Order: sequence, then structure tokens, then C-alpha cells
Amino acid sequence: MRRRTKTIISTRIEANKDKIYRTSDVHDLACLVFPNKNAVDLRAGFILIFLAIKHVRECKITMTELEIIRKEKAEAISRKSLWKARAVMARIGLITKREGYWQFSTKFSKSLTNLAEKAASFMAPMNKEKEWFLLDCALGAMR
Repeated sequence: MRRRTKTIISTRIEANKDKIYRTSDVHDLACLVFPNKNAVDLRAGFILIFLAIKHVRECKITMTELEIIRKEKAEAISRKSLWKARAVMARIGLITKREGYWQFSTKFSKSLTNLAEKAASFMAPMNKEKEWFLLDCALGAMR
């Protein structure tokens, strides 16, 4: 009997500064999170989850409630696409599950702020020998 392999879900995000600057709505955010041309259904699932959490009481939703909203608003989105979009949103920190409810999380925004601060600190002058040593280590890894 053949074993089912685990589905790998990509969390590649478009980090183009111009696209980030032009982001004006949830659709643009979905395009940043799912940049592939063939990810139309995942983008739709992303938008459905985002808007469902945003417009429900206390910004908390169960998967059962989300499934009902999917059937009412966008039956063309498959359960699998919705599941994958939700998994990516959770992995990058946009949403989190607490006490059986899916809700917005601040992990994503805090991570991006942290990344910007670290990038700024890397641009400041440091110990030259240590920085050139890092290049030597990277070159050594290539061999």
C-alpha cells in the first residue's frame, strides 16, 4: 500500500519594495503572500478568511463558521484551497488559533518590524574582521 506524502505548502512572500509600497487593499496583500500566477484560488481563500475574521463578532471565527461563509459567499473556492490559505496565514503569523477560534495575530507585523530593525543594524559599521570572516564562512560553504 502506497503511503501518502505530506503536502508541502510554500510560504514564499513577494518582498519587492515597490509592490509592498503599492499595497492598498487586502487583494494586494493576498498577491504578496501568494505571488505565483496559478495561485488565484489561494488568493481567494486568503481574502475570504481575512474578511470573515474581520467582519465577524469579536474578530474570532471557527472553521465551521468559515465553512458556512464559504458556501454562502464563494462556493467556487475548494476546501483544500481554503485549508492551504489558512495554513500559510498561520505559518507567517497573520492569524492564530486560540481556544478553538481563528483570529488575527500581531506576529507578522512584529516580525517585519524586527526584520527592518535588524537590516538597519546590519548597515551600521561593526567589527570589520568579523564581517569579512562571515564572507569567508559563506565562501567555505560553497565549496
